Formats: sequence, structure tokens, C-alpha cells
Amino acid sequence: MKNKARIAVDVLMTVAVLTLMVYQVTGRELHEYVGAGMLALLVTHNALNARWYAALFKGRYTARRAWATLTNVGLVACILLQMYSGMAMSKYAFAFMRLRGGAVAVRSMHLSVSQWCLVFVGLHVGNHWKAIRGKALGHVPVLGRVPVLGRVRERRPARVALSVAGYALAACGLVTFIADGTWEYLLFRRQFLVFGAEPPALTVAKVAAMLALYVCVGSSVMRAATALDKQKRGV
Repeated sequence: MKNKARIAVDVLMTVAVLTLMVYQVTGRELHEYVGAGMLALLVTHNALNARWYAALFKGRYTARRAWATLTNVGLVACILLQMYSGMAMSKYAFAFMRLRGGAVAVRSMHLSVSQWCLVFVGLHVGNHWKAIRGKALGHVPVLGRVPVLGRVRERRPARVALSVAGYALAACGLVTFIADGTWEYLLFRRQFLVFGAEPPALTVAKVAAMLALYVCVGSSVMRAATALDKQKRGV
């Protein structure tokens, strides 16, 4: 039951992050209330994973564990900064708190950290992508697993098709990352959100593509870290 709750919260958090990234589609008021929902999900997520914090300074750190810890801590830090800056600018959901700060500095932080949030969400999902893919395929009969010589295996065509689609989406994300100057937000070089004349569906597709790019990077780094750990153990 607890695992199902974790999965549900993780899915809702991913959807919330994607929704928050398309401000030009949602508008300010909905953006703020989705952000408030994200805060509630974050609290729930951390409550369900409290044991991770308790074990943070225990045991040996392998390359795999070090990478996972780095992405988790980075994600928590980004979300906390994002929540603070969002509350400081709030006119709806958190207006009652009357938080104030330098308008330009807070706006710059909010825009830049929002991009870092998407990066760390993608890396975090990528770290667990193998397990996520397995569970997802297992719930889709056409794409799922079949018994082969007494063993259960994924349908190879489905696996190949999904991999090709994923890499293609990640490639589109890389093009978007470069063409839209996303790297400038990551380096705090842009202080304003530039709205284009593109259709809302295209904006959503671009954010999803960049998320796929970060998932691909996270999955690749996790595979490399796992291989390094095996090499050190002499496996």
C-alpha cells in the first residue's frame, strides 16, 4: 500500500512540475495553486521516504549511491528555493503570508531555479527508469512481458520501439534546450520569461521533450555508475 502511495505521489509531482513549467499556458493564478499543491505533494513525498534521510550518513557510498544522493539533494534544494521565491511573489495562493524580497532578484531566482527543478526531476526519474519502464510495460498487455522458455521477458519489438521513441524525444529536447537558450536560465543569465507566439501544445511538447532529455541523461549516468561499482567489485 505504501509503495502504491509513493508511486501515486511521484506521478502527481511529475505532472505538477510539467504544469508549472508552462506558465504561459496556465496563467498566474492556476500556476500559483498548482505550486501550492506541489508543496503538499513534496511534504507527503518526504514523509513517505523519511527512512532515506535517516540512512543518509550511514553505510558506504558507492558511485551509484553518490549519484542518486546528489540528484535527490539537488532536487529538494531546488524545490525549496522555488517554493520560497514563488511565495515571495505570490498574489493568490500565498498572498496572506506577505513575504517580500527584491523583486528582480526573486524573479530571476524563480525562473532559473524552475529550469533546474526540471533538470533534477528528469535526472531523478532517470535514476529509476529501469524499474519504471518494467512496471509500465507490465501493465500494458500489448507491450508487456510474455513467458519464454519458462522465463518472463519483455516483448523485444515493444522495448525497441519505446527506446527509439524515447531517444527521439530526448533529441528534440536537446534541440529545444539549445534553440530556446534554456542554458541561459540555468546560468542565471536571463531575468525575464520571454513569451513566444507558439501554440500552447507546442510549449507543452517542448517541456516534455526537455524532460525526456534529462531522464535520458540520468538513466545513462546511473548505468555508468552501476558499471563502475561492478568493476570495483570485480564482477
